[in-house]
Amino acid sequence: MPNVRTNTNDEELITNEELLNIKVCSFRRIPAPVRTDSDADPQMYIAICNVKDIPKQLLNWMDTNPRKQNTNSGVSKKIKKSLLEDPDFHLLNRGLLISASTVTYNNYDNVMTLTFSDKEVHGDVDGGHTLRIILENVDDIPDDQERFVKLEILTG
Repeated sequence: MPNVRTNTNDEELITNEELLNIKVCSFRRIPAPVRTDSDADPQMYIAICNVKDIPKQLLNWMDTNPRKQNTNSGVSKKIKKSLLEDPDFHLLNRGLLISASTVTYNNYDNVMTLTFSDKEVHGDVDGGHTLRIILENVDDIPDDQERFVKLEILTG
């Protein structure tokens, strides 16, 4: 999805970046064990968010996931049952592994922004079944209950 941005000369630039804002309950950057103090160094982030805050636009970034998701399989049915019935879903499920160009976090409103720009390397790398099951069933979670999921994000 093309975005229009302006550069330092106020010229409009068209990019293929997509920015996804996700409200999170917890956000941590995990320092790389080997650092060269370069912005290009791979970084890892862990976030916990309410499944109701997972954006459907993540489905546009599934090319990095090596498997097609069969949400009718036995394992998928167990994920769905856990999502709908167990408040500890975030502890029972491995969550999503996402590759992004950049990650920023606004600690005033607890919103994480993921930037995706290359469908060959950015998107949902693992956890595609979990993502699809969440998005297909989020409206079936009782209003008086919350479910959370772990997001692991890699950049660099």
